[in-house]
Amino acid sequence: MIFIGKLFNNKYYHILLSTIIPLLVLGPFLPDLIISISAVLFLIFVYITKNFRLILNKFSIYFYIFYLICVFSSLISSDILFSLKSSLPYVRLIIFCHLVSYLLQKKNKIFEYFYISCSITFIILCTNALFEYFLGYNIFFQNFDVTGRISSFFYEEKILGSYLSRLFPVYIALALVQKRNFIFNFVSTFVVTLIFICVFIAAERAATFFLIISFFFMMVFFKDFKKIKILFLLIFTFIFLILFFNADRGKILRDRIIINTFEGIFLNKEKVLLFTEEHDSHMRTALKAFIDKPILGHGPRSFRKICQIKSYQVGKTPCNTHPHNFYIQLLSETGLVGFSFLFYLLIFFCFKTVKHLLAKYFLRNSNIEYTNFQLSLLSGVLITIFPFTTNGNFFNNNLMILYFFPLGFLFYSYVKKRI
Repeated sequence: MIFIGKLFNNKYYHILLSTIIPLLVLGPFLPDLIISISAVLFLIFVYITKNFRLILNKFSIYFYIFYLICVFSSLISSDILFSLKSSLPYVRLIIFCHLVSYLLQKKNKIFEYFYISCSITFIILCTNALFEYFLGYNIFFQNFDVTGRISSFFYEEKILGSYLSRLFPVYIALALVQKRNFIFNFVSTFVVTLIFICVFIAAERAATFFLIISFFFMMVFFKDFKKIKILFLLIFTFIFLILFFNADRGKILRDRIIINTFEGIFLNKEKVLLFTEEHDSHMRTALKAFIDKPILGHGPRSFRKICQIKSYQVGKTPCNTHPHNFYIQLLSETGLVGFSFLFYLLIFFCFKTVKHLLAKYFLRNSNIEYTNFQLSLLSGVLITIFPFTTNGNFFNNNLMILYFFPLGFLFYSYVKKRI
């Protein structure tokens, strides 16, 4: 008990937590190890102190219920152990969010450590990406095919854009709680500019869309910061025009992000597709599987197996590890019960957003407005629950860490009421 208490108050442990962001670049193992061990230690701490409120609030109860739904769905799936590998450890992320909230209440420098960690990581990643894009080799002078998609240190994974776009709202939130001076303003503006550039040159359609909607969400909902809004809007517009209308490389970006997407969806002679022909095949296969088990689905992580069943297959490429849309994946793997979790979250988000708009522009009631810190994090929630786009695997370790990461800060902000 004494050891755990001292650990949670130790600045080196706080610095270790902030390394989760850069370690994600290397893969899910190390950040997942830190999160899992921290979650277990926090559970022990809660049990010894008998302070169970530390892992319970009205928001986390909702996630615990979803967790139980996923586990139950795994238990009735055709391959129980395979499915449980994804659903059973899911609870560690909820516990970890509570741990982050608890630590932030101790008035330490965790926000500062995370801000510095993110800044350094983004600068290194983006510098390497710019080398690849403009010079054809990375900072270690390894050759890179400039006609391909930029990935920086993710190499073959091609998820640079996804990583940056999902962490962009978190970075803005972290920047909002730092002490402002010339160095801070310069670094923050520089990093945000790099994020804009690198998400675009990564040529990931979903990531570009995520960045745009989170950016404009903050532009519309933020209060004050008019000069900063104008500055970032000008930077965003300038980068967009330069990159997309560049004669050579701009054509690659335009073709992949705009033209190919439009043609794939709307110019198909037979039918309107769900995103692209390949994605359409995955999603319709998942929907057909959902009809067979509509209540609790086939079990988390099961799509890669059920897509091999011929009676479910639709289109030319029905199989993948996931159907590339969170809502459709939850329908096929956890049924209507699991799907309702994400759908309700979307409805709740829309309701709160409308309420905030009314408070800001009509009622002028600051008591029911969200703070800019909360709005930044909520924009991160928006790109996770937005239904009309392609996604990765909902139960993928890297992705789960990325979309749970802002929740610890959100839990803290609601405990503190205003930040």
